[in-house]
Parts: sequence; C-alpha cells; structure tokens
Amino acid sequence: MKKTILLFLAAAALPAAAQSFSAALSYGQFQTSAQTVGGAATAEGQQNFGQYAAGTLGAVGVHLSWAAVSLGPLALEVTGAYQAPARKDLTVTTWGTLPGVAGTLGTSSASAQFRESSAGVGLRLASHLLVDWSVGLEGRSESLRLAGPGGTLSTTLTRPWLEAGVGYTFPSPFLKPFVAVTGALALSKIRDDGSFDPKLVQSLSPKAELALQAGLRF
Repeated sequence: MKKTILLFLAAAALPAAAQSFSAALSYGQFQTSAQTVGGAATAEGQQNFGQYAAGTLGAVGVHLSWAAVSLGPLALEVTGAYQAPARKDLTVTTWGTLPGVAGTLGTSSASAQFRESSAGVGLRLASHLLVDWSVGLEGRSESLRLAGPGGTLSTTLTRPWLEAGVGYTFPSPFLKPFVAVTGALALSKIRDDGSFDPKLVQSLSPKAELALQAGLRF
C-alpha cells in the first residue's frame, strides 16, 4: 500500500519536475540608428557637425535553455545567450556652418566601424506542443565600440529585451532537431546628447532584432 502511494505521488510530481534542455545556433539581423553630433563653435562662430548613417548588422549567436518547471504543455524556461561581435562600417558625413553664410562648409564623408556583442540571461514561457512558441524577457549586457575619424569610444549597455519566437520541433526518440524564428525588442533606449561621447555609441545600439535559430532539444 505504501509503495502504491509513493508511486502515485512520484507520478503526480513528474510534470513539475520534468526537465529538458535545448541548444541552438542563430543568425540575426538588427539595425543601428542614424545619429548626429556637433562640436563647439570656434572663435569665428563656425560649428562643425557629423552624422552617422544607419546600418544593418548580421550576427551569429549561441542560445541555451533549460525547462526548470513544466506543467502539461507549458514550460517555464531559463535561457542564456551569447552573440559574437558584429561589425559594420558606417558612413560619417561631416560639415560646418558659419553665422551669416548660407549653406554648409566643407562637406565630406568618411567611415567609422561600429561593433556590438552581447551576453544575456532570461526567463520565458514556452510550449512545444504541435508547434513551438515562446515569449519572455532577457537582460542583455551589450559591449559597444565605435572607431572613426573622431577617435575610438568603447562602452557597455545593460537593458531588458522582450523576446518572442515561433518554430517547430521534429519528432525523434532522443535528440530532437528544431528550427525557430525569433524577434526581440529593446525595452529601453539611450538618447544621443549631441556629443562625441559614450552616449553616442549607446544611441547607435540596435532597438530590435530578427533571427533564425536551428538546434537540438533533449
């Protein structure tokens, strides 16, 4: 009798104790925002400006998840991710203005390299019944660097991202291959203060990401 009760309790506890893992590679794209900076006026009143054009970056990443708690078709998953450094040469247009003079002075173009990488941890609600779907939050620490005509700026940015995805897991007795399309939206952004400083680099950081994942669930 006691053995029967213990077996019943163990069976009842299985949904909450069930665990599964997944590992995937991804390729994502995100776009930087155009930003403008200005310099202090000279003694003659000339003020110089520079505008960084927007650019689209492609990045390779690694994603891991662990289903800490499962209840029927739903799972509460802990996630971890790393995005390898992505680089993009941005066009920088510079010009000057002088009080009382129409138009701009000395317009020219150059390039500046923007680099971004990130690591993050998160929590999401997911289902893998028929089709896969997930929605959750991830905290990302982004490493940012801008090297251009004005010098090199490096900084970090930590902020929350809202993530969602849809995909399909191929049936298999053991390792289960899966594919997914995911999207992410930054829940905070930094405004450019118009100076060549770390806020410029942070304001260039991506606001959204679209990625394709392929991996194994076990």
